[in-house]
Amino acid sequence: MGLDAAITYQDLCKIQGLIRLRVSRLPIGPGRKIHCHELAAHLTFLMYKQSLKSKSFSWYCTPSQRYLAAKIGYHPRTLRRDLKILREAKWISIKQRRPSDTGVLLTPLYTPGRQLAAIIMSSITTRAKNLQSTTEKT
Repeated sequence: MGLDAAITYQDLCKIQGLIRLRVSRLPIGPGRKIHCHELAAHLTFLMYKQSLKSKSFSWYCTPSQRYLAAKIGYHPRTLRRDLKILREAKWISIKQRRPSDTGVLLTPLYTPGRQLAAIIMSSITTRAKNLQSTTEKT
């Protein structure tokens, strides 16, 4: 997935606004929509922070479910339910990680799913077009 371009914090705010709009279209109850929006927005923020740290601007994050539940203020069961909804709706991809030598589970690897990647890519494309038009004017 070509999410290897840097975006600004302002772009991130626009992405989170689009997440709210698109999550509101999911066929789930209103309370669950709020939960899913908050979770998707927080995961996107964590992926954004990680992209700034990595040299390739890769979008991923590896928080534990305990950390996410505490940070957002959800019960762990609610968090698992919302993660399942977002995964099934192609908002995020979740990969369980296991080191080869010990076999102990590590925290999951969260990456943008098809829906979230499309929003991020549209922001990156828009930003690139704006930069190009600014450059051509000067």
